Amino acid sequence: MGDGGLLSPPARLLLRAISHTGPEAVAAFSEWRAIGPLDAAHGESHRILPLLVELIAREELVDPDLARMRGVARQVWTNNVLRVRLLFDTLDLLESRGIGAVLMKGAALFARAPELERRRVSGDYDILVLPEDIPAAVSVLRAHGFLPTGHAWEDFGRPLIDSVDAGVEVKRGRQRGLDLHWRPLWNIHDPALGRRYWGDARDAQLHGRAVRIPSATHQLFCAMARCEPWDRIECFTRVTEGYFLLTAAGGEVDWDQFLELTRQYGLESAASAYLDELQTHAKLAIPASLTGQLAAAADAEKTREWGIRALSPGQRSISEH
Repeated sequence: MGDGGLLSPPARLLLRAISHTGPEAVAAFSEWRAIGPLDAAHGESHRILPLLVELIAREELVDPDLARMRGVARQVWTNNVLRVRLLFDTLDLLESRGIGAVLMKGAALFARAPELERRRVSGDYDILVLPEDIPAAVSVLRAHGFLPTGHAWEDFGRPLIDSVDAGVEVKRGRQRGLDLHWRPLWNIHDPALGRRYWGDARDAQLHGRAVRIPSATHQLFCAMARCEPWDRIECFTRVTEGYFLLTAAGGEVDWDQFLELTRQYGLESAASAYLDELQTHAKLAIPASLTGQLAAAADAEKTREWGIRALSPGQRSISEH
């Protein structure tokens, strides 16, 4: 990714394959398959295997690993449904104490576009609870047999809430796949962002249940802000989140607000790289005025900061000494 972009060459081929049809999709998929056997495929492919199975069937292709890919695709629906049950049980418990929650990431996508639940792997479901509600949330979840992963319930005080962590996984027995967040982003600590994210959330339905999801603008901004080039799998996950979001609800994005948030948190270089992947490889229409303003604002300091994001957090501290 020496071009300053977010995605590796194989990931860009995957993005083209799932976002195009006809010869362009076939060419991208064929080039990706030629890189190596499925067992050696880059990790980015796991979350979108059902879409690749659809592509093979739609374009009437022959692939020696089709049966295996179909097996993975069949598991997607089952796994997502099992996670939904845990999600709904958690929401019910929180609501019994008057605690609201906003769905994030994949869960919010599935509420916007239910058809994606069969077509996209969700590693877990994420919910956002206001920081002031975390003590009550901990109390009710603890009382009903939930446990945090990597922490004890006693850890949930101000030091953890103010730390780099924005949330933790919680599980109940063998049921896992739910992340409880108190900030929408691990790399932006401003409490005002969480309040805006929460305040702009809207009502939606997931499997017939009333839920709250972020505005399309906030979901797109957070997907972009989570991208750091050192984590290629996360970048692909968040770029494809943006692709699905803009395909399903692009008309709901307030681009002026997106630009305002990007400027407020100094993420012009990140936003420029993110939107360029979507515009170039998924052929999504991004307002020219927006891309022009982002490019103009990416000064030397912001470009340097973006370069630092190519290093993992641990490497950054070493490089600064």
